Amino acid sequence: MDDEDTLQYFTPGFTAPIQINMAEAQDPTEDDEETKVTKGSLKGSPPAKFDGDRKMAKKFLNDFKTYKFLNRKNETMKIPANRVALALTFIKGEHVQDWAHEMMKIMEDRLESTLNPMLETNEYHWDHFEDAFRDAYTDTSEREDADNRLQNLHMKEGNLDQYIAEFNRLSHLAERNDETRGLIPLFRQGLPYGLAQACMNRSKWPETIHQWEAAAREENKRYAIKKNLGLARSPRDGKDRKQQWKAALKGKQKDNSVPMEVDAAQTRRPLTEHQEKLKKEGRCFHCEAQGHMSRECPKKTNKPPPYTKAQSATTQPPKATAIAEATTSQTETDEEKVNRLVAELKGLNDDVQDKVLNGAFIGQEDF
Repeated sequence: MDDEDTLQYFTPGFTAPIQINMAEAQDPTEDDEETKVTKGSLKGSPPAKFDGDRKMAKKFLNDFKTYKFLNRKNETMKIPANRVALALTFIKGEHVQDWAHEMMKIMEDRLESTLNPMLETNEYHWDHFEDAFRDAYTDTSEREDADNRLQNLHMKEGNLDQYIAEFNRLSHLAERNDETRGLIPLFRQGLPYGLAQACMNRSKWPETIHQWEAAAREENKRYAIKKNLGLARSPRDGKDRKQQWKAALKGKQKDNSVPMEVDAAQTRRPLTEHQEKLKKEGRCFHCEAQGHMSRECPKKTNKPPPYTKAQSATTQPPKATAIAEATTSQTETDEEKVNRLVAELKGLNDDVQDKVLNGAFIGQEDF
């Protein structure tokens, strides 16, 4: 039997038949539910009225998007032109009413254009409204403040997750989410030096901000494991050594002389009696003429000046001690380097000393 056929039932006591349509009898509530969703009242709490306060502009737009999503199957929200008209009903006040009227007029002109009318279902209506609202009411001071805070953001107390969450939040507020080249240097400079270096020393250098965040998490986890196993240098040890050096440097009087020059003067060969006489008369040790010193002698060749037999005997070491003296000379050279570095450190101001000692003792691996 065809479902569309009308059946007639006779009820006792009644002469008129009752007619029932089987198609309508199958699910009487199905169409009603669909009608309620598409044509019924909107669900949820609508956004608060917007009166032109720039600090509330972003909240208004976000609240309306939530409201739109909740009622996405309703015809009012499905049709972009209707959606714009609904949004404009929440924009009220003397500071915004002219702008709202202008937006409505622009949309009506598009819909009723005699040359090229635009369909009400065209998503351009909503896109234009959203862009125009942002241009007119976005709080630019909030964006600039977020950008400034982003420039100075640094990871604190080893809390990487908190640093990444705050970095992403400020990036969103500063409207820099889609940047790659600009965000990566900011993210890298906010990491501790050792963690940033570990990320860059990976076999594959991270290229996007998401890759940088993932690499930082992996390297930070690896460092935590090494630290628990006692394989990572403790930042406390480095700070203690730095303080010891600072105390030692402040405990001694500053000396700007170069130790190598002092040592050279102290380790020269003793002068012979003849050389002492030449020195007193102001004569050259090489040609014995007055007016110049031995190192500037025009008659001097590349060979060293001749020594007397007595001087040679006192200055030339025996073959048996040659190796020992070579080792001593090497040790003295190392000591000269240390003395020179210490003297240079003493001559620096406190700020520069801090930077040098931080580089030496606050390890680059310390996160």
